[in-house]
Amino acid sequence: VGWRGVFVSGALLTVVVAAAIVVFTRSTPPGAAPAAPSGPPFAGYRAVFQDARFWRIAPLTFFSNGTLLAVQGLWAGPYLYDLYGVDQAAAGRLLLLLSLGVTFGFGASGWLAARLGLARVVAAGVAAFSLCQGVLALGPGLSAVAVTVFLFGLSGGLTIMLLVQPRQLVPAELMGRATTATNLFSISGIFLLQWLMGLIIGRFAPDGAGHYPLAAYRLALSLTAAGNLLALAWYWPLVRPSRRAAP
Repeated sequence: VGWRGVFVSGALLTVVVAAAIVVFTRSTPPGAAPAAPSGPPFAGYRAVFQDARFWRIAPLTFFSNGTLLAVQGLWAGPYLYDLYGVDQAAAGRLLLLLSLGVTFGFGASGWLAARLGLARVVAAGVAAFSLCQGVLALGPGLSAVAVTVFLFGLSGGLTIMLLVQPRQLVPAELMGRATTATNLFSISGIFLLQWLMGLIIGRFAPDGAGHYPLAAYRLALSLTAAGNLLALAWYWPLVRPSRRAAP
């Protein structure tokens, strides 16, 4: 399939997804009246940013979403090429496993949150996600890498619920602004952590074939794991109430 076919397929998929959103998405639950506008477009952001609970969520969004997409979108490939010398086909299969894990994590996150509590699902996801980063930092065998990258994607995918959580903290008319404010930290995390990992890896000397050593990826992944765990510790007060309320 040439580039023209890829472009046409992508365009058709985009049209289908857009049409599905237009047809099936509701701005309010059935029977509920749409929320009235609450003043100027940027007026509600002050209320969002003044909520202390939002600032429990924002750092974890930065590190969890940022790490997931920084690795999936860029650094997973160089990690596999540099440490294991895989060819493009093998790398593609492993990256597919990672993406499947993310897909399953996204798909299961809402179902699990509705039954176990959103904050508990997020906390469990981040803990497992950080553990996966620690395993990858050790440079295990390729079979273990295959399992770990799938679990990395699965557990990282569960943290997508962080983009939903702020909507539970604000009035209905501020839900869009709360989601936008949270997404700002997610996008910032992707950009900054992707860059930071490259800065760290680039401080190590590559070998004659241009491959960076395990120590480079170990340091980068150890720092992202530590950032996730520290952000989880800061987020933890939001987990405790959901545990008390759980049946």
